[in-house]
Amino acid sequence: MNEKEGPRLGRGLNDMLGEASLIRAGTGSRPSGGGYILAPVEALEPAPWMEKAGPDLSRVERLAESVRSHGVLEPVLIRKSGDDRYVLLHGHTRFTAACRAGFTAVPARVVELDDKDAILLYAEERLSQGADEDVRNAIRSYMTENQLWPADEVERLVPPLPTPEPVPATAAEAETADHAARDHHAVLVFALLALFFLITTVLLFFRTPEPFAGEAAAVADIGEAAEGIDGQWAWMRSFGLPGASAEAGPGVLTLVCGKSLFEDQALSPEGRAFAGILAERMADRPEPLAATLTGEGPEGIARAASLLSVVHAVRPELRSRLSMQAGDDSRHNGSVTVMLAREER
Repeated sequence: MNEKEGPRLGRGLNDMLGEASLIRAGTGSRPSGGGYILAPVEALEPAPWMEKAGPDLSRVERLAESVRSHGVLEPVLIRKSGDDRYVLLHGHTRFTAACRAGFTAVPARVVELDDKDAILLYAEERLSQGADEDVRNAIRSYMTENQLWPADEVERLVPPLPTPEPVPATAAEAETADHAARDHHAVLVFALLALFFLITTVLLFFRTPEPFAGEAAAVADIGEAAEGIDGQWAWMRSFGLPGASAEAGPGVLTLVCGKSLFEDQALSPEGRAFAGILAERMADRPEPLAATLTGEGPEGIARAASLLSVVHAVRPELRSRLSMQAGDDSRHNGSVTVMLAREER
């Protein structure tokens, strides 16, 4: 290589190695001092810059099919590195394809190339095949790390891929893109509205009923119907309490406690207020009332016990008129009901 001219790509094998014809697999002999040999693949080790860049995987499979049919038509270039050991300098993709095709040996030409000439030959091959930026970076990195050439010379020998020029959009294309953007925006707005209505519908369908905040219509109906019978059920009217729905029957009023009265198994602030009003209303009645608390399941029993303890604390004199029992309705596990009735004398 002429040092005055500087290193350059594009000189080719003939310039570097002299005139030589390439041979088919197995037709070479091994003259002393170099020449063509059939090299076992296990005796070849890719040059370090090849290891760094890797083979051209996009061509390996296609080339492997050709090698299976026709053999390795172009010998790889190797350099002796020890007893029966060689460094692969040129033909990394052909070598990889031959290995993938199941070959145990490849035709090779033994040469005396130094690292500078060998990596230039490799760079020329890969760049002519359209090497991507990762391969170019790997080659430049090896050249720089091993101080083969100054950094600016490395950049000249293995230039980066050119940045493609943006293609200006025509007026029609710009208008089409604008319409597409507006359509996309409209579709997005429609999808968000549809999602909003879907979520609203689901929440309304599965929502917990509002806590009872007044006396039930059934209580009023029974009270009105009973006015001519001594008003024996008129007392039920005063137990239309917030947080519970009322189920009235002849002589019996059942309060179904809502979820808002509890926090886990304890009473919520609304629940404690409910228990206080219940205790006061029971104690203020001229005719004594008895209450039975029913808890469905273990959680319901614990909630009923919490309600009972607060009523006891507010009006201890009601203790004898309050009782608690466990229900067996698994469908309403965790619920609590309070059944009020006139105490039998």
